[in-house]
Amino acid sequence: MKKMLLPLILAVLVSACTDSTTSSDSAREAASAAAEAEAAANAAVAAASPESKPRRLTPEEDKQGKEMIALLLNLNSLLCAEVVEVNPLKVRPGVLEVKCIEYRGGTATKNYIVDTNDGSAFPQ
Repeated sequence: MKKMLLPLILAVLVSACTDSTTSSDSAREAASAAAEAEAAANAAVAAASPESKPRRLTPEEDKQGKEMIALLLNLNSLLCAEVVEVNPLKVRPGVLEVKCIEYRGGTATKNYIVDTNDGSAFPQ
């Protein structure tokens, strides 16, 4: 994302500096706007980085996410009546360790690895 914004920022700065009618105040404003845009891009990159602290999900988002994971497991011919626990793997972004109740009304649990990047899943 940062790489995409840099050419835009440079174009704004170059056009602001080469315009003969541009005053030094408007050049400063353009430089300030470019600095703000770069700071916003840096904040977006930092927010998306794995080291950043994830936000808490609402109960509705949590329920929908667990239902989607259970659906993904069932589409991969794996048994999952209810998702009990989800933990992201630190070594591979987008890969989750999922603990499920195997059968409806049952108590037996099963652990799976789910790759959200390609939709694959397999038992652990």
